[in-house]
Amino acid sequence: MSTSTVNFWDSAPDRFLEDDRANEARCVAAAAIAGEAGKRGKVDLLEVGFGPGFDLLDHLWPLLKSGRISSYVGFDGSVGMVERLRLAVQAKAVEAPLPKTRKVDLRHGTFADLEPDVADVAYTKALFEHQPEFAGPLRSFIRAARKLAIINWYRPPATAELRDYDAAIGVHSITWRRADVERVLVELGCTWTTRLMPERPCNELWFVRRADHGRRG
Repeated sequence: MSTSTVNFWDSAPDRFLEDDRANEARCVAAAAIAGEAGKRGKVDLLEVGFGPGFDLLDHLWPLLKSGRISSYVGFDGSVGMVERLRLAVQAKAVEAPLPKTRKVDLRHGTFADLEPDVADVAYTKALFEHQPEFAGPLRSFIRAARKLAIINWYRPPATAELRDYDAAIGVHSITWRRADVERVLVELGCTWTTRLMPERPCNELWFVRRADHGRRG
């Protein structure tokens, strides 16, 4: 993530992105995570770029309570977002307490801080679009997931690359070339399916699995 983007998030208004909180793509991603756990199973989850924490607070919290998610580790490149979500998690734990065995661990970090095979499922939303380049972060993200990696694009990869810059907030937003993204996944030996949401905002979900099923190589 660029320095300007991180600086923006450190001082973002409290209700920034509130209009995206009810985005249906978040529900679909959470359902896929629950499905990966199965009826009686459980998964540990990694989220990269949690931002305001809408996915955790609204959709993943019930899975933590039920045990479908056994533990949650979240990384965000903004110190301000980490501290803000820690306060929100404390409030949520009072409202809807988790069992003592369920852990929520919020960390300051980026794709560069991820280790291979650290979680059953890895999830990220609207983050690759703000990276100065996607290939390195994508490789780190995919390798971090033992079973399933979920990418929730708000600017789905397209036939041509498109770059925008919002000077008011100092944030770059990029639509990556679809063939380039797919090439990296092929190089990693992945298979994947996609789901384009039918209503605006037209997010696209990519569900990616490594052919080695998480074995390091």
